[in-house]
Amino acid sequence: MPEVTPGPVALAVDVGGTKVEAALVDADGQILDHSRHRHPTGRDASSDQLAAAVVDVAHRALSALPAGASLLGAGIGSAGPIDQAEGTVSPVNIPAWRGFALRDLVRSVLSDHVEHPTVILATDGLAITLAEHWVGAGKGVDNMMGMVISTGVGGGLILGGRPKHGASGNAGHIGHIEVSAMDGESTFGHPGTLEAVASGPPFGRVGATSRLGRDHRRRAFTRLRAWRRNSSRRHHPGGHRRWAGDLQRGRSAGSGAGRDRRRILPSHA
Repeated sequence: MPEVTPGPVALAVDVGGTKVEAALVDADGQILDHSRHRHPTGRDASSDQLAAAVVDVAHRALSALPAGASLLGAGIGSAGPIDQAEGTVSPVNIPAWRGFALRDLVRSVLSDHVEHPTVILATDGLAITLAEHWVGAGKGVDNMMGMVISTGVGGGLILGGRPKHGASGNAGHIGHIEVSAMDGESTFGHPGTLEAVASGPPFGRVGATSRLGRDHRRRAFTRLRAWRRNSSRRHHPGGHRRWAGDLQRGRSAGSGAGRDRRRILPSHA
């Protein structure tokens, strides 16, 4: 049997509010076996601890590089905002990093394997949108928006079949639009943003142990789903205000520890 030469691979790095992760990805978008590694972080992590976590998962991922494989470089998806030109990140849900040179940090790790490595930085929302456009639900679609809802809320845009970065690299970062009639966690920069209201941590705590809170939220999401089924708001004048009000009342009524978001809506809703 002729010897098979491994194809080119790239290092993928994901930086979020609760963990950092890295893996090797091949030209078909597949993660190489034994290359995916994760390191927990959190809001209380220092800048040095965060940097050490990135270096750790990157080194562990690169240890799975097949012999003879060509390492193309690295792609980084980070919680935003970012400064793409400078290669820095200032994620709202990572307080210790403001203007942190993440691209240079990852480049320093790759320098042991590749001379003058290519490292591309994007928001995590754009990174997931690119992945869906490449090998996922958006394959073959020229215009799309992707969203990631986790510790934060991010978004990305594909327009005319190409990624839309914007002047600073933050185009489509939907998490920091303001949501009227709602208040969330002020630790996300502003309590009235979508991220402060609808990301994982605050959403899980909304009325988790209150029946009244759950009832308000069920009505809110039932109205929202009905509203979204229509082509425009004229079919439900004021509908968006009613479901927002119900959701806000649900927040006011609820208290207690977080619960799986899938339990907020009944299965028949």
